[in-house]
Parts: sequence; C-alpha cells; structure tokens
Amino acid sequence: MFVALANVAYILVASSKFHNSGWDAAVTPIAFVITILGIAELAGRLTVVKIFRISDVTAAQPDIFFDGIAVSAAAISVVGLVMIGLNRNRALDYVFTGRAIDMTRCLRLNKEARDIVKRSTEVLPALLGPVVLIITAMHIFNSVGMAIWRGRVIVGSNPDLVPYYGVFGIEITASRWF
Repeated sequence: MFVALANVAYILVASSKFHNSGWDAAVTPIAFVITILGIAELAGRLTVVKIFRISDVTAAQPDIFFDGIAVSAAAISVVGLVMIGLNRNRALDYVFTGRAIDMTRCLRLNKEARDIVKRSTEVLPALLGPVVLIITAMHIFNSVGMAIWRGRVIVGSNPDLVPYYGVFGIEITASRWF
C-alpha cells in the first residue's frame, strides 16, 4: 500500500507546476525507486500466490486483473528507465505513463472496483460472440466494397458529403498520428 500511495504522490507532484528546478534532477531517481519497490511488491504478492497454491480463480479474479495492470505499468516504466539510460527522447513520457497506469493499484482496496471487475468477468464472455459477429461482418462488407469500387472512391471529391473523420471539425491524417 505504501508503494501505491508513494506512486500517487509522485505523479501528483510530477504533473503539477509546484515543483522547482531541483525537482528536475530528482525525477528519474525517484521514478527508479518507486518502480523497483512496485516490482518487488508485485513479485512478493505473486510468489505468495504460488507458494500457497491459491487455486480458487473466481475469488482471485480482481487480484489477477489488478496484478496484470501492475505488471504492464512496471514493464512500461522499466522501458522508460532503460531509455533514460540510453539517452533517448521522450523516455520520461514512458516512465510517467507507467507510473500513471500504476495508480490503479489503489483501486485494489476499493470494494466497488473489485465488484465491477468480478462482474465484468461474468458478462464479457457472453458478449464475445456478438462482437466477433459484428467485426466479421464489417470485415466482409469492407472487402466487398473494396472489390466493387477498386479505389474509385476519392475522399473529398463530393463537397456535399462530409468525411467521417471530419464530422467534429477534427481531421485525422496519417502524418499527424503515425
């Protein structure tokens, strides 16, 4: 629990404008310490599960979910810390992203969040069939449309039609996002 609270405090201070110039030198070492403590806590919790062979998966579903999020957050933070060691650009963005994702560790203590995760594991398998059907139908109709029109559809050629990506006044182009 200490690691989760330290992580929340770190993210709040790192994302606020209240820190001074001395903070810039401490950002990386503090992130390194919190990441290592988080990995150690996670490893300890997962080792306890293995030692005692907790096999009741339904009782452990929220823990498995939150531990999975913690593992992904730790992996993203470690990638950021390695990038800092290699002097790469935007390395702190990875560290901050991993630490921000790790703030969900506090949800483990919230009974309602645990109930939502447990209920979601009961509902989501029932939705898998309809979702696969919809995605398959979209794929088939997309392939049929591409076969019928073969590139003859030119976006923006009809001024009366608004492209779907410009509906909200925001045009998404490949050069901007990729």
